[in-house]
Formats: sequence, C-alpha cells, structure tokens
Amino acid sequence: MNPNDDLSKQSLMGMAVVAEFAVPDIEMHVQRVRGFAYRLARGLNMGETEANMLADACQLHDVGMVSVPVAIVRKATNLTNDEWDLIREHPEIGSDLLRRRPHELFKLAGSIALSHHERWDGSGYPLGLMKEDIPLEGRICGLCDVFDTLTHPRAYKRALSPDEVLLLLQESSDSFFDPRLVEIFTLEFNEILAVREQFKSETPDLLERARRSDARS
Repeated sequence: MNPNDDLSKQSLMGMAVVAEFAVPDIEMHVQRVRGFAYRLARGLNMGETEANMLADACQLHDVGMVSVPVAIVRKATNLTNDEWDLIREHPEIGSDLLRRRPHELFKLAGSIALSHHERWDGSGYPLGLMKEDIPLEGRICGLCDVFDTLTHPRAYKRALSPDEVLLLLQESSDSFFDPRLVEIFTLEFNEILAVREQFKSETPDLLERARRSDARS
C-alpha cells in the first residue's frame, strides 16, 4: 500500500467512516482531525512525508468503535457503567485490528488507536500512561480529537466555540494534554481554524436523515 496514492487515501477514509458510521458528520470529523494533526506535526518540525503519514494514520484513531452498538454511540442521556466499559474497550480493539496489517502506516495507526485517550497526568485509558510514556502520535491525535469533538454538537452535548475550547485546552495543559503540544496548537490556531472551515459540517449524516424520516412516517 502506497499511502501517497489517491485510491489508498480514499480507502483509509472509507475504513474510518465505516468504523464510526453512527457518529454524526463522521467524514468531516475525520478530515478535520487529519488536518489538525498535520498542522501540529509540522509545528513540531516534522518533515512533510512524516507529517502526512501521521495525519493519515490519525484518520483511523477510532476504528475500534465498530465494536460499540449504535444505540450507545447516539445515546443522549448518561451512559451506564456497563456502557462506559464497552466504549473503553475500543482503543485496544482498534489497535489489535490495525496492527495485524504489515504496512508501517497501519502500525502507526494502531499506536494512535491504542493511545489517543491517554492523558498527560495518567488519568486516561486504557493503560493509564503518563507524559512521554504516551506515544507522541497518540498525544497529537488525542488533542486534535478533543478539540473537534467539543466544537461540534453530539447527541449528549452542545457545541462550544473554537475560542472556548482553545481556552479549555490551555487550562488543561500539563494535566490532560502535553503542554508543548498545547503551545504549538495555540501558535497554529489560525491554520487550525482554516482547516475547520475547509471541512465544515453542512448536512446531516445518513443515519440522522433516516431518523428524521422515521419520525415523520
């Protein structure tokens, strides 16, 4: 697999979208996370090839969500302990699925899948890793994923503005997030906003359309 091939990139996108098809606006979410991750990687002075591979791999961060029932993903009320336990399994499931493939990109994606919910202070999951023990690629993707998720609505929450979320990230620097990455994210914020505008959400996803159609019938 050549990660620079257009067909390969479309295949990666397809895998990501299928894995998270229950999440509203998943295609644009994946594109935005990819774009944010690329900006962070370049801000860390990664070369273009390395930054592109990391960004491509970030698209598959939640591939393990294919194991979580749609009803849980779209639940608007508080999750039960059992439902949380199911969700917390998705990093290891995704990592196992991805690392079976021999290509370097999938090994990187497997690392991201496993570590993107780890937190700088050790409060994350599934392994409770701290600081530099968390792979850099996981730290990058985790920050980008949180920013995009908080700035868009979900069944269980309203969207916050980008400026509100940036402030939350800054307040969580050295607790949830790598302070160096928060600093670079802040410096790159205008570029982050440009990515967000490029891949902005405009239409409801297919499942949401189906839900609305069912409600009318």
